[in-house]
Amino acid sequence: MIQVFISHIEQDRNIAEEIARRLEDAGYAAWHYERDSLPGVSYLAQVGDAIEQAEVIVVIISPKALDSRQMSSEIIRSYECNKPFIPILHNITHVEFQQRQPIWRQAMVASTSIPILHGGIPAIIPRIIAGLKALGLQPNLKSSSEQAAVTTPASESTILHKDSYSASKLKSLKWRSQGNESKIMSKPKPITKPKVINKPKTKAPLRWAAVVVGIVLFLVAGVVGIYFFVSGHPSTPSANMTSLDTTTPLPEAESPPETMPPETMPPETTPPPDISTEPPPPAELSFAAKTYTNERYGFSIQFPADWVERSDLKLTAYHLDAFAAAGLVPGLILYAFEANIPESNDWIIETVKISRNANPQVVSPIKEERLPDGTKAYTYKIKYVSSTGYEISSYVLDAEKNSKRIRVNVWTIDIWFPYDETLFSEIAHTLRFTTEE
Repeated sequence: MIQVFISHIEQDRNIAEEIARRLEDAGYAAWHYERDSLPGVSYLAQVGDAIEQAEVIVVIISPKALDSRQMSSEIIRSYECNKPFIPILHNITHVEFQQRQPIWRQAMVASTSIPILHGGIPAIIPRIIAGLKALGLQPNLKSSSEQAAVTTPASESTILHKDSYSASKLKSLKWRSQGNESKIMSKPKPITKPKVINKPKTKAPLRWAAVVVGIVLFLVAGVVGIYFFVSGHPSTPSANMTSLDTTTPLPEAESPPETMPPETMPPETTPPPDISTEPPPPAELSFAAKTYTNERYGFSIQFPADWVERSDLKLTAYHLDAFAAAGLVPGLILYAFEANIPESNDWIIETVKISRNANPQVVSPIKEERLPDGTKAYTYKIKYVSSTGYEISSYVLDAEKNSKRIRVNVWTIDIWFPYDETLFSEIAHTLRFTTEE
């Protein structure tokens, strides 16, 4: 049984070990990677399993820890599992931590941080234990130090602690290490709201009666609204016809029947409603920007100036470059694909898969448009599961140039930064080509 999972970087290993030892002296079961991990088993599976078992997550936050992608993954996973946090501050202030890692701040919500001051670790252990008890965690009847004094030496108690974990989880961890952890990591648990304790009960009959009355009123209002809309606007043109040029007279038919209304006669050419043949008007960007230029494929694009390069997101030969906010999301990934077949849902899904993502879905119409230089482009929204197991929402622009499709993928993880199509479209449409066909 794991009560406390300790998240930390290697440089803070001594702090993690001392906190674990003192908590175990007080009767709490703690887990940290250096001591409790098993050789030969995927560390991703072990860490994920330990987080799921743990009741509370202790996070050791130091200046270098804020840049750790592994700790970010552990904190996100803990948040998805609805685990409470106890942040420990080492050589950093609470304000600096919140400013540099807004994602961690959001995950930990209103958790009270504990700074390590002049008294060191021994001085903060009583506060950690008080927090554990406030969260409902009670120590074992006998502390680990008492058990060690009565039964085994300290070294043997440490071995027993490891064996109690390995005996219950070794089989499942080996199964994950045999290439199966992606199946687990690709489907993070849905976020659930914390249970409300002592929630007052409501009378079920009254509640259901209110629901039924609300549904009936909604249906009646809908029927009345449809009736007035149809009866009051019998000849309202379809929304899809708003792009027609009504100032151009329709061609006269040689002998139109007298009963045919003139407005039903089709014009000679009608552009599809999803195609924008005119380039968007120039406008100033809503964000301070910096420019990325790719000389090989002859294009440039702009994105927020505070985004940083993320070379770890370049997973295949199709990836050109990647950038993201310092707090992990949102981000931008650039690709280059062969334009050897027409743009379609099937082609999009296939390219997302070969980019090492899973479960891709095109969740909006594919719109064809033209960039300011006349380059043909397609825009749409997609959802998929990333190679690290997170559900991604993306605004995508595919531009065809010189037998290539340059993909601009502006992505986010909704639980951290909600999908913002206005911003993401603005970033994607800064794409400019510097070479001719």
